Amino acid sequence: MKINFKHSTYAFLFLYGILLSNCGFALTPRITTRVPPKTETEVFRFNLLYGELKNLIGLNIGTVNTVESLLIGAQAGVVNYSQGKTYGAQISVYNSAKIKMIGTQLGIVNVFDKHDGTPASSYKSSPNQFVGAQIGLANHSDKSYVLQIALFNSVYIKKAGIQIGVLNVSEVESSGLQVGLVNLALDNKDMPGFEVTIGAGNYQTKGLVIGALNLHSNGVNLGILNEKGTGFNLGALNLQGKGVNVGILNGGSGIQIGLINAAGEEDTEEPTLEFGLLNFCGKGTFPVMIGFNYCK
Repeated sequence: MKINFKHSTYAFLFLYGILLSNCGFALTPRITTRVPPKTETEVFRFNLLYGELKNLIGLNIGTVNTVESLLIGAQAGVVNYSQGKTYGAQISVYNSAKIKMIGTQLGIVNVFDKHDGTPASSYKSSPNQFVGAQIGLANHSDKSYVLQIALFNSVYIKKAGIQIGVLNVSEVESSGLQVGLVNLALDNKDMPGFEVTIGAGNYQTKGLVIGALNLHSNGVNLGILNEKGTGFNLGALNLQGKGVNVGILNGGSGIQIGLINAAGEEDTEEPTLEFGLLNFCGKGTFPVMIGFNYCK
C-alpha cells in the first residue's frame, strides 16, 4: 500500500489550523488553552509555559499562572499569582495572592502580601485580609485569620490564628497560638492581642508564654529562665522582672517570692516586697534580711 505523504502533510496542517482557530491553542512562548475561547472570565485555562487571564471561575493549570482581577476556584502549577481577590486554593511551588483571599495556599513558599508600608493603625482597618490556611516550608501573610504550618511562619497583624513551625514571627498585633522552637513577636508594644506561646525560646510575646527561655515577654511567663518579663513570672530564674516573680532566684521589682531575692540594683526601680530565705536590697535600709525585706 502506497501512502501519499504530501497529501497527508497537507491534511495534518489543515486539521492543526482548525484546532488552533477553534480551541485557543497558540504555538507561541505562551502555549495556552482557554474555555470559553474569547472572554474576560474563563472557567478553564491551561498554560504550558506562562499565561495571564483577567477573571477565573474554575481551574487554572500550568507552569506560571497569573489571574489579574478575580479568582474563584483553583490554581495548580509551579508558580501561581493572584493579583486581585481570591476565593479558593493555590497549589504549587510558589503561591502569591494579594488584596483579599479566603482559602488555602499549599506549596513550598506561600505569600499573601498587601501591606505597602502604610502605618499599622491605618492598615488594620483595611478590608484586605487573608482567611484560611497556608501549608508549606515558608509562609508569610499580612492581616489575617490564618493557620500556618511550616518551618518558617510570619504574620503581619494576626487578628486570630495558629502558627506551628520551627520559627514563628508575628508583627504588630497577634492573637491565637504559636507553637515552635523559637517564637518572636515584633513591634507589638501597646498593641492589643493575646497569644498562647509554646516554645524553647520566646521573645517579646504577650499572653500565656511557656518556654525554656522567655525574654521581654508580657503576661504570664512560665519557664526555666524569664528575663525582663512583665506580669507574672514563674521560673527557676526570674531576672529583671516587673510584677510578681516566683522562683528560686528572683531579681527585679514588684513582689518576689523565692529562695533568694534581689532588688534595688538601680535607683529607678520601683518598690519591691521580698519573701524568701535571703532577701537582698541594694538601696534599702537593710541590705539583707531573712524571711522578708522591703526595698525602696
